[in-house]
Amino acid sequence: MISYHWFRVSLRRLQEQHDNYVNRLDSVPRWGRSAVEESVVHRFQMCHDSVHGVLGRHLREVLGIAEDGPGPLVILRHAAENDLLPSDFGRWKTYNDIRVGVANDCSGEEARRCLEIVPEFLSEAGAVYETLTGETWE
Repeated sequence: MISYHWFRVSLRRLQEQHDNYVNRLDSVPRWGRSAVEESVVHRFQMCHDSVHGVLGRHLREVLGIAEDGPGPLVILRHAAENDLLPSDFGRWKTYNDIRVGVANDCSGEEARRCLEIVPEFLSEAGAVYETLTGETWE
């Protein structure tokens, strides 16, 4: 049985902190704004990793598909081929590239790029949650 608990938690936490970033950043003291931004970036990383992990388990345990190499791109490619992603592999490769980029630069250009794609990623990750669990994502 696949547990979706950490996927659900990481998605909810990203959603909550992104909401703070969009709707409350102006009320945060200037010295705390970068902390909010970095928190969104960190939560994106955690959520991306959760999606990758649960997709890998689903591919192996539900669909019986063995990974033919290491890393998230292999899993994302198989997920796309099996209609588990709401968009194509290229879109998810972009999310993965951003995930890798912010691991090395969480306060510069990569972080800004990450902050820009979070709304789209939230929508897509929510759709993956619905596909895998059969539950509606709020």
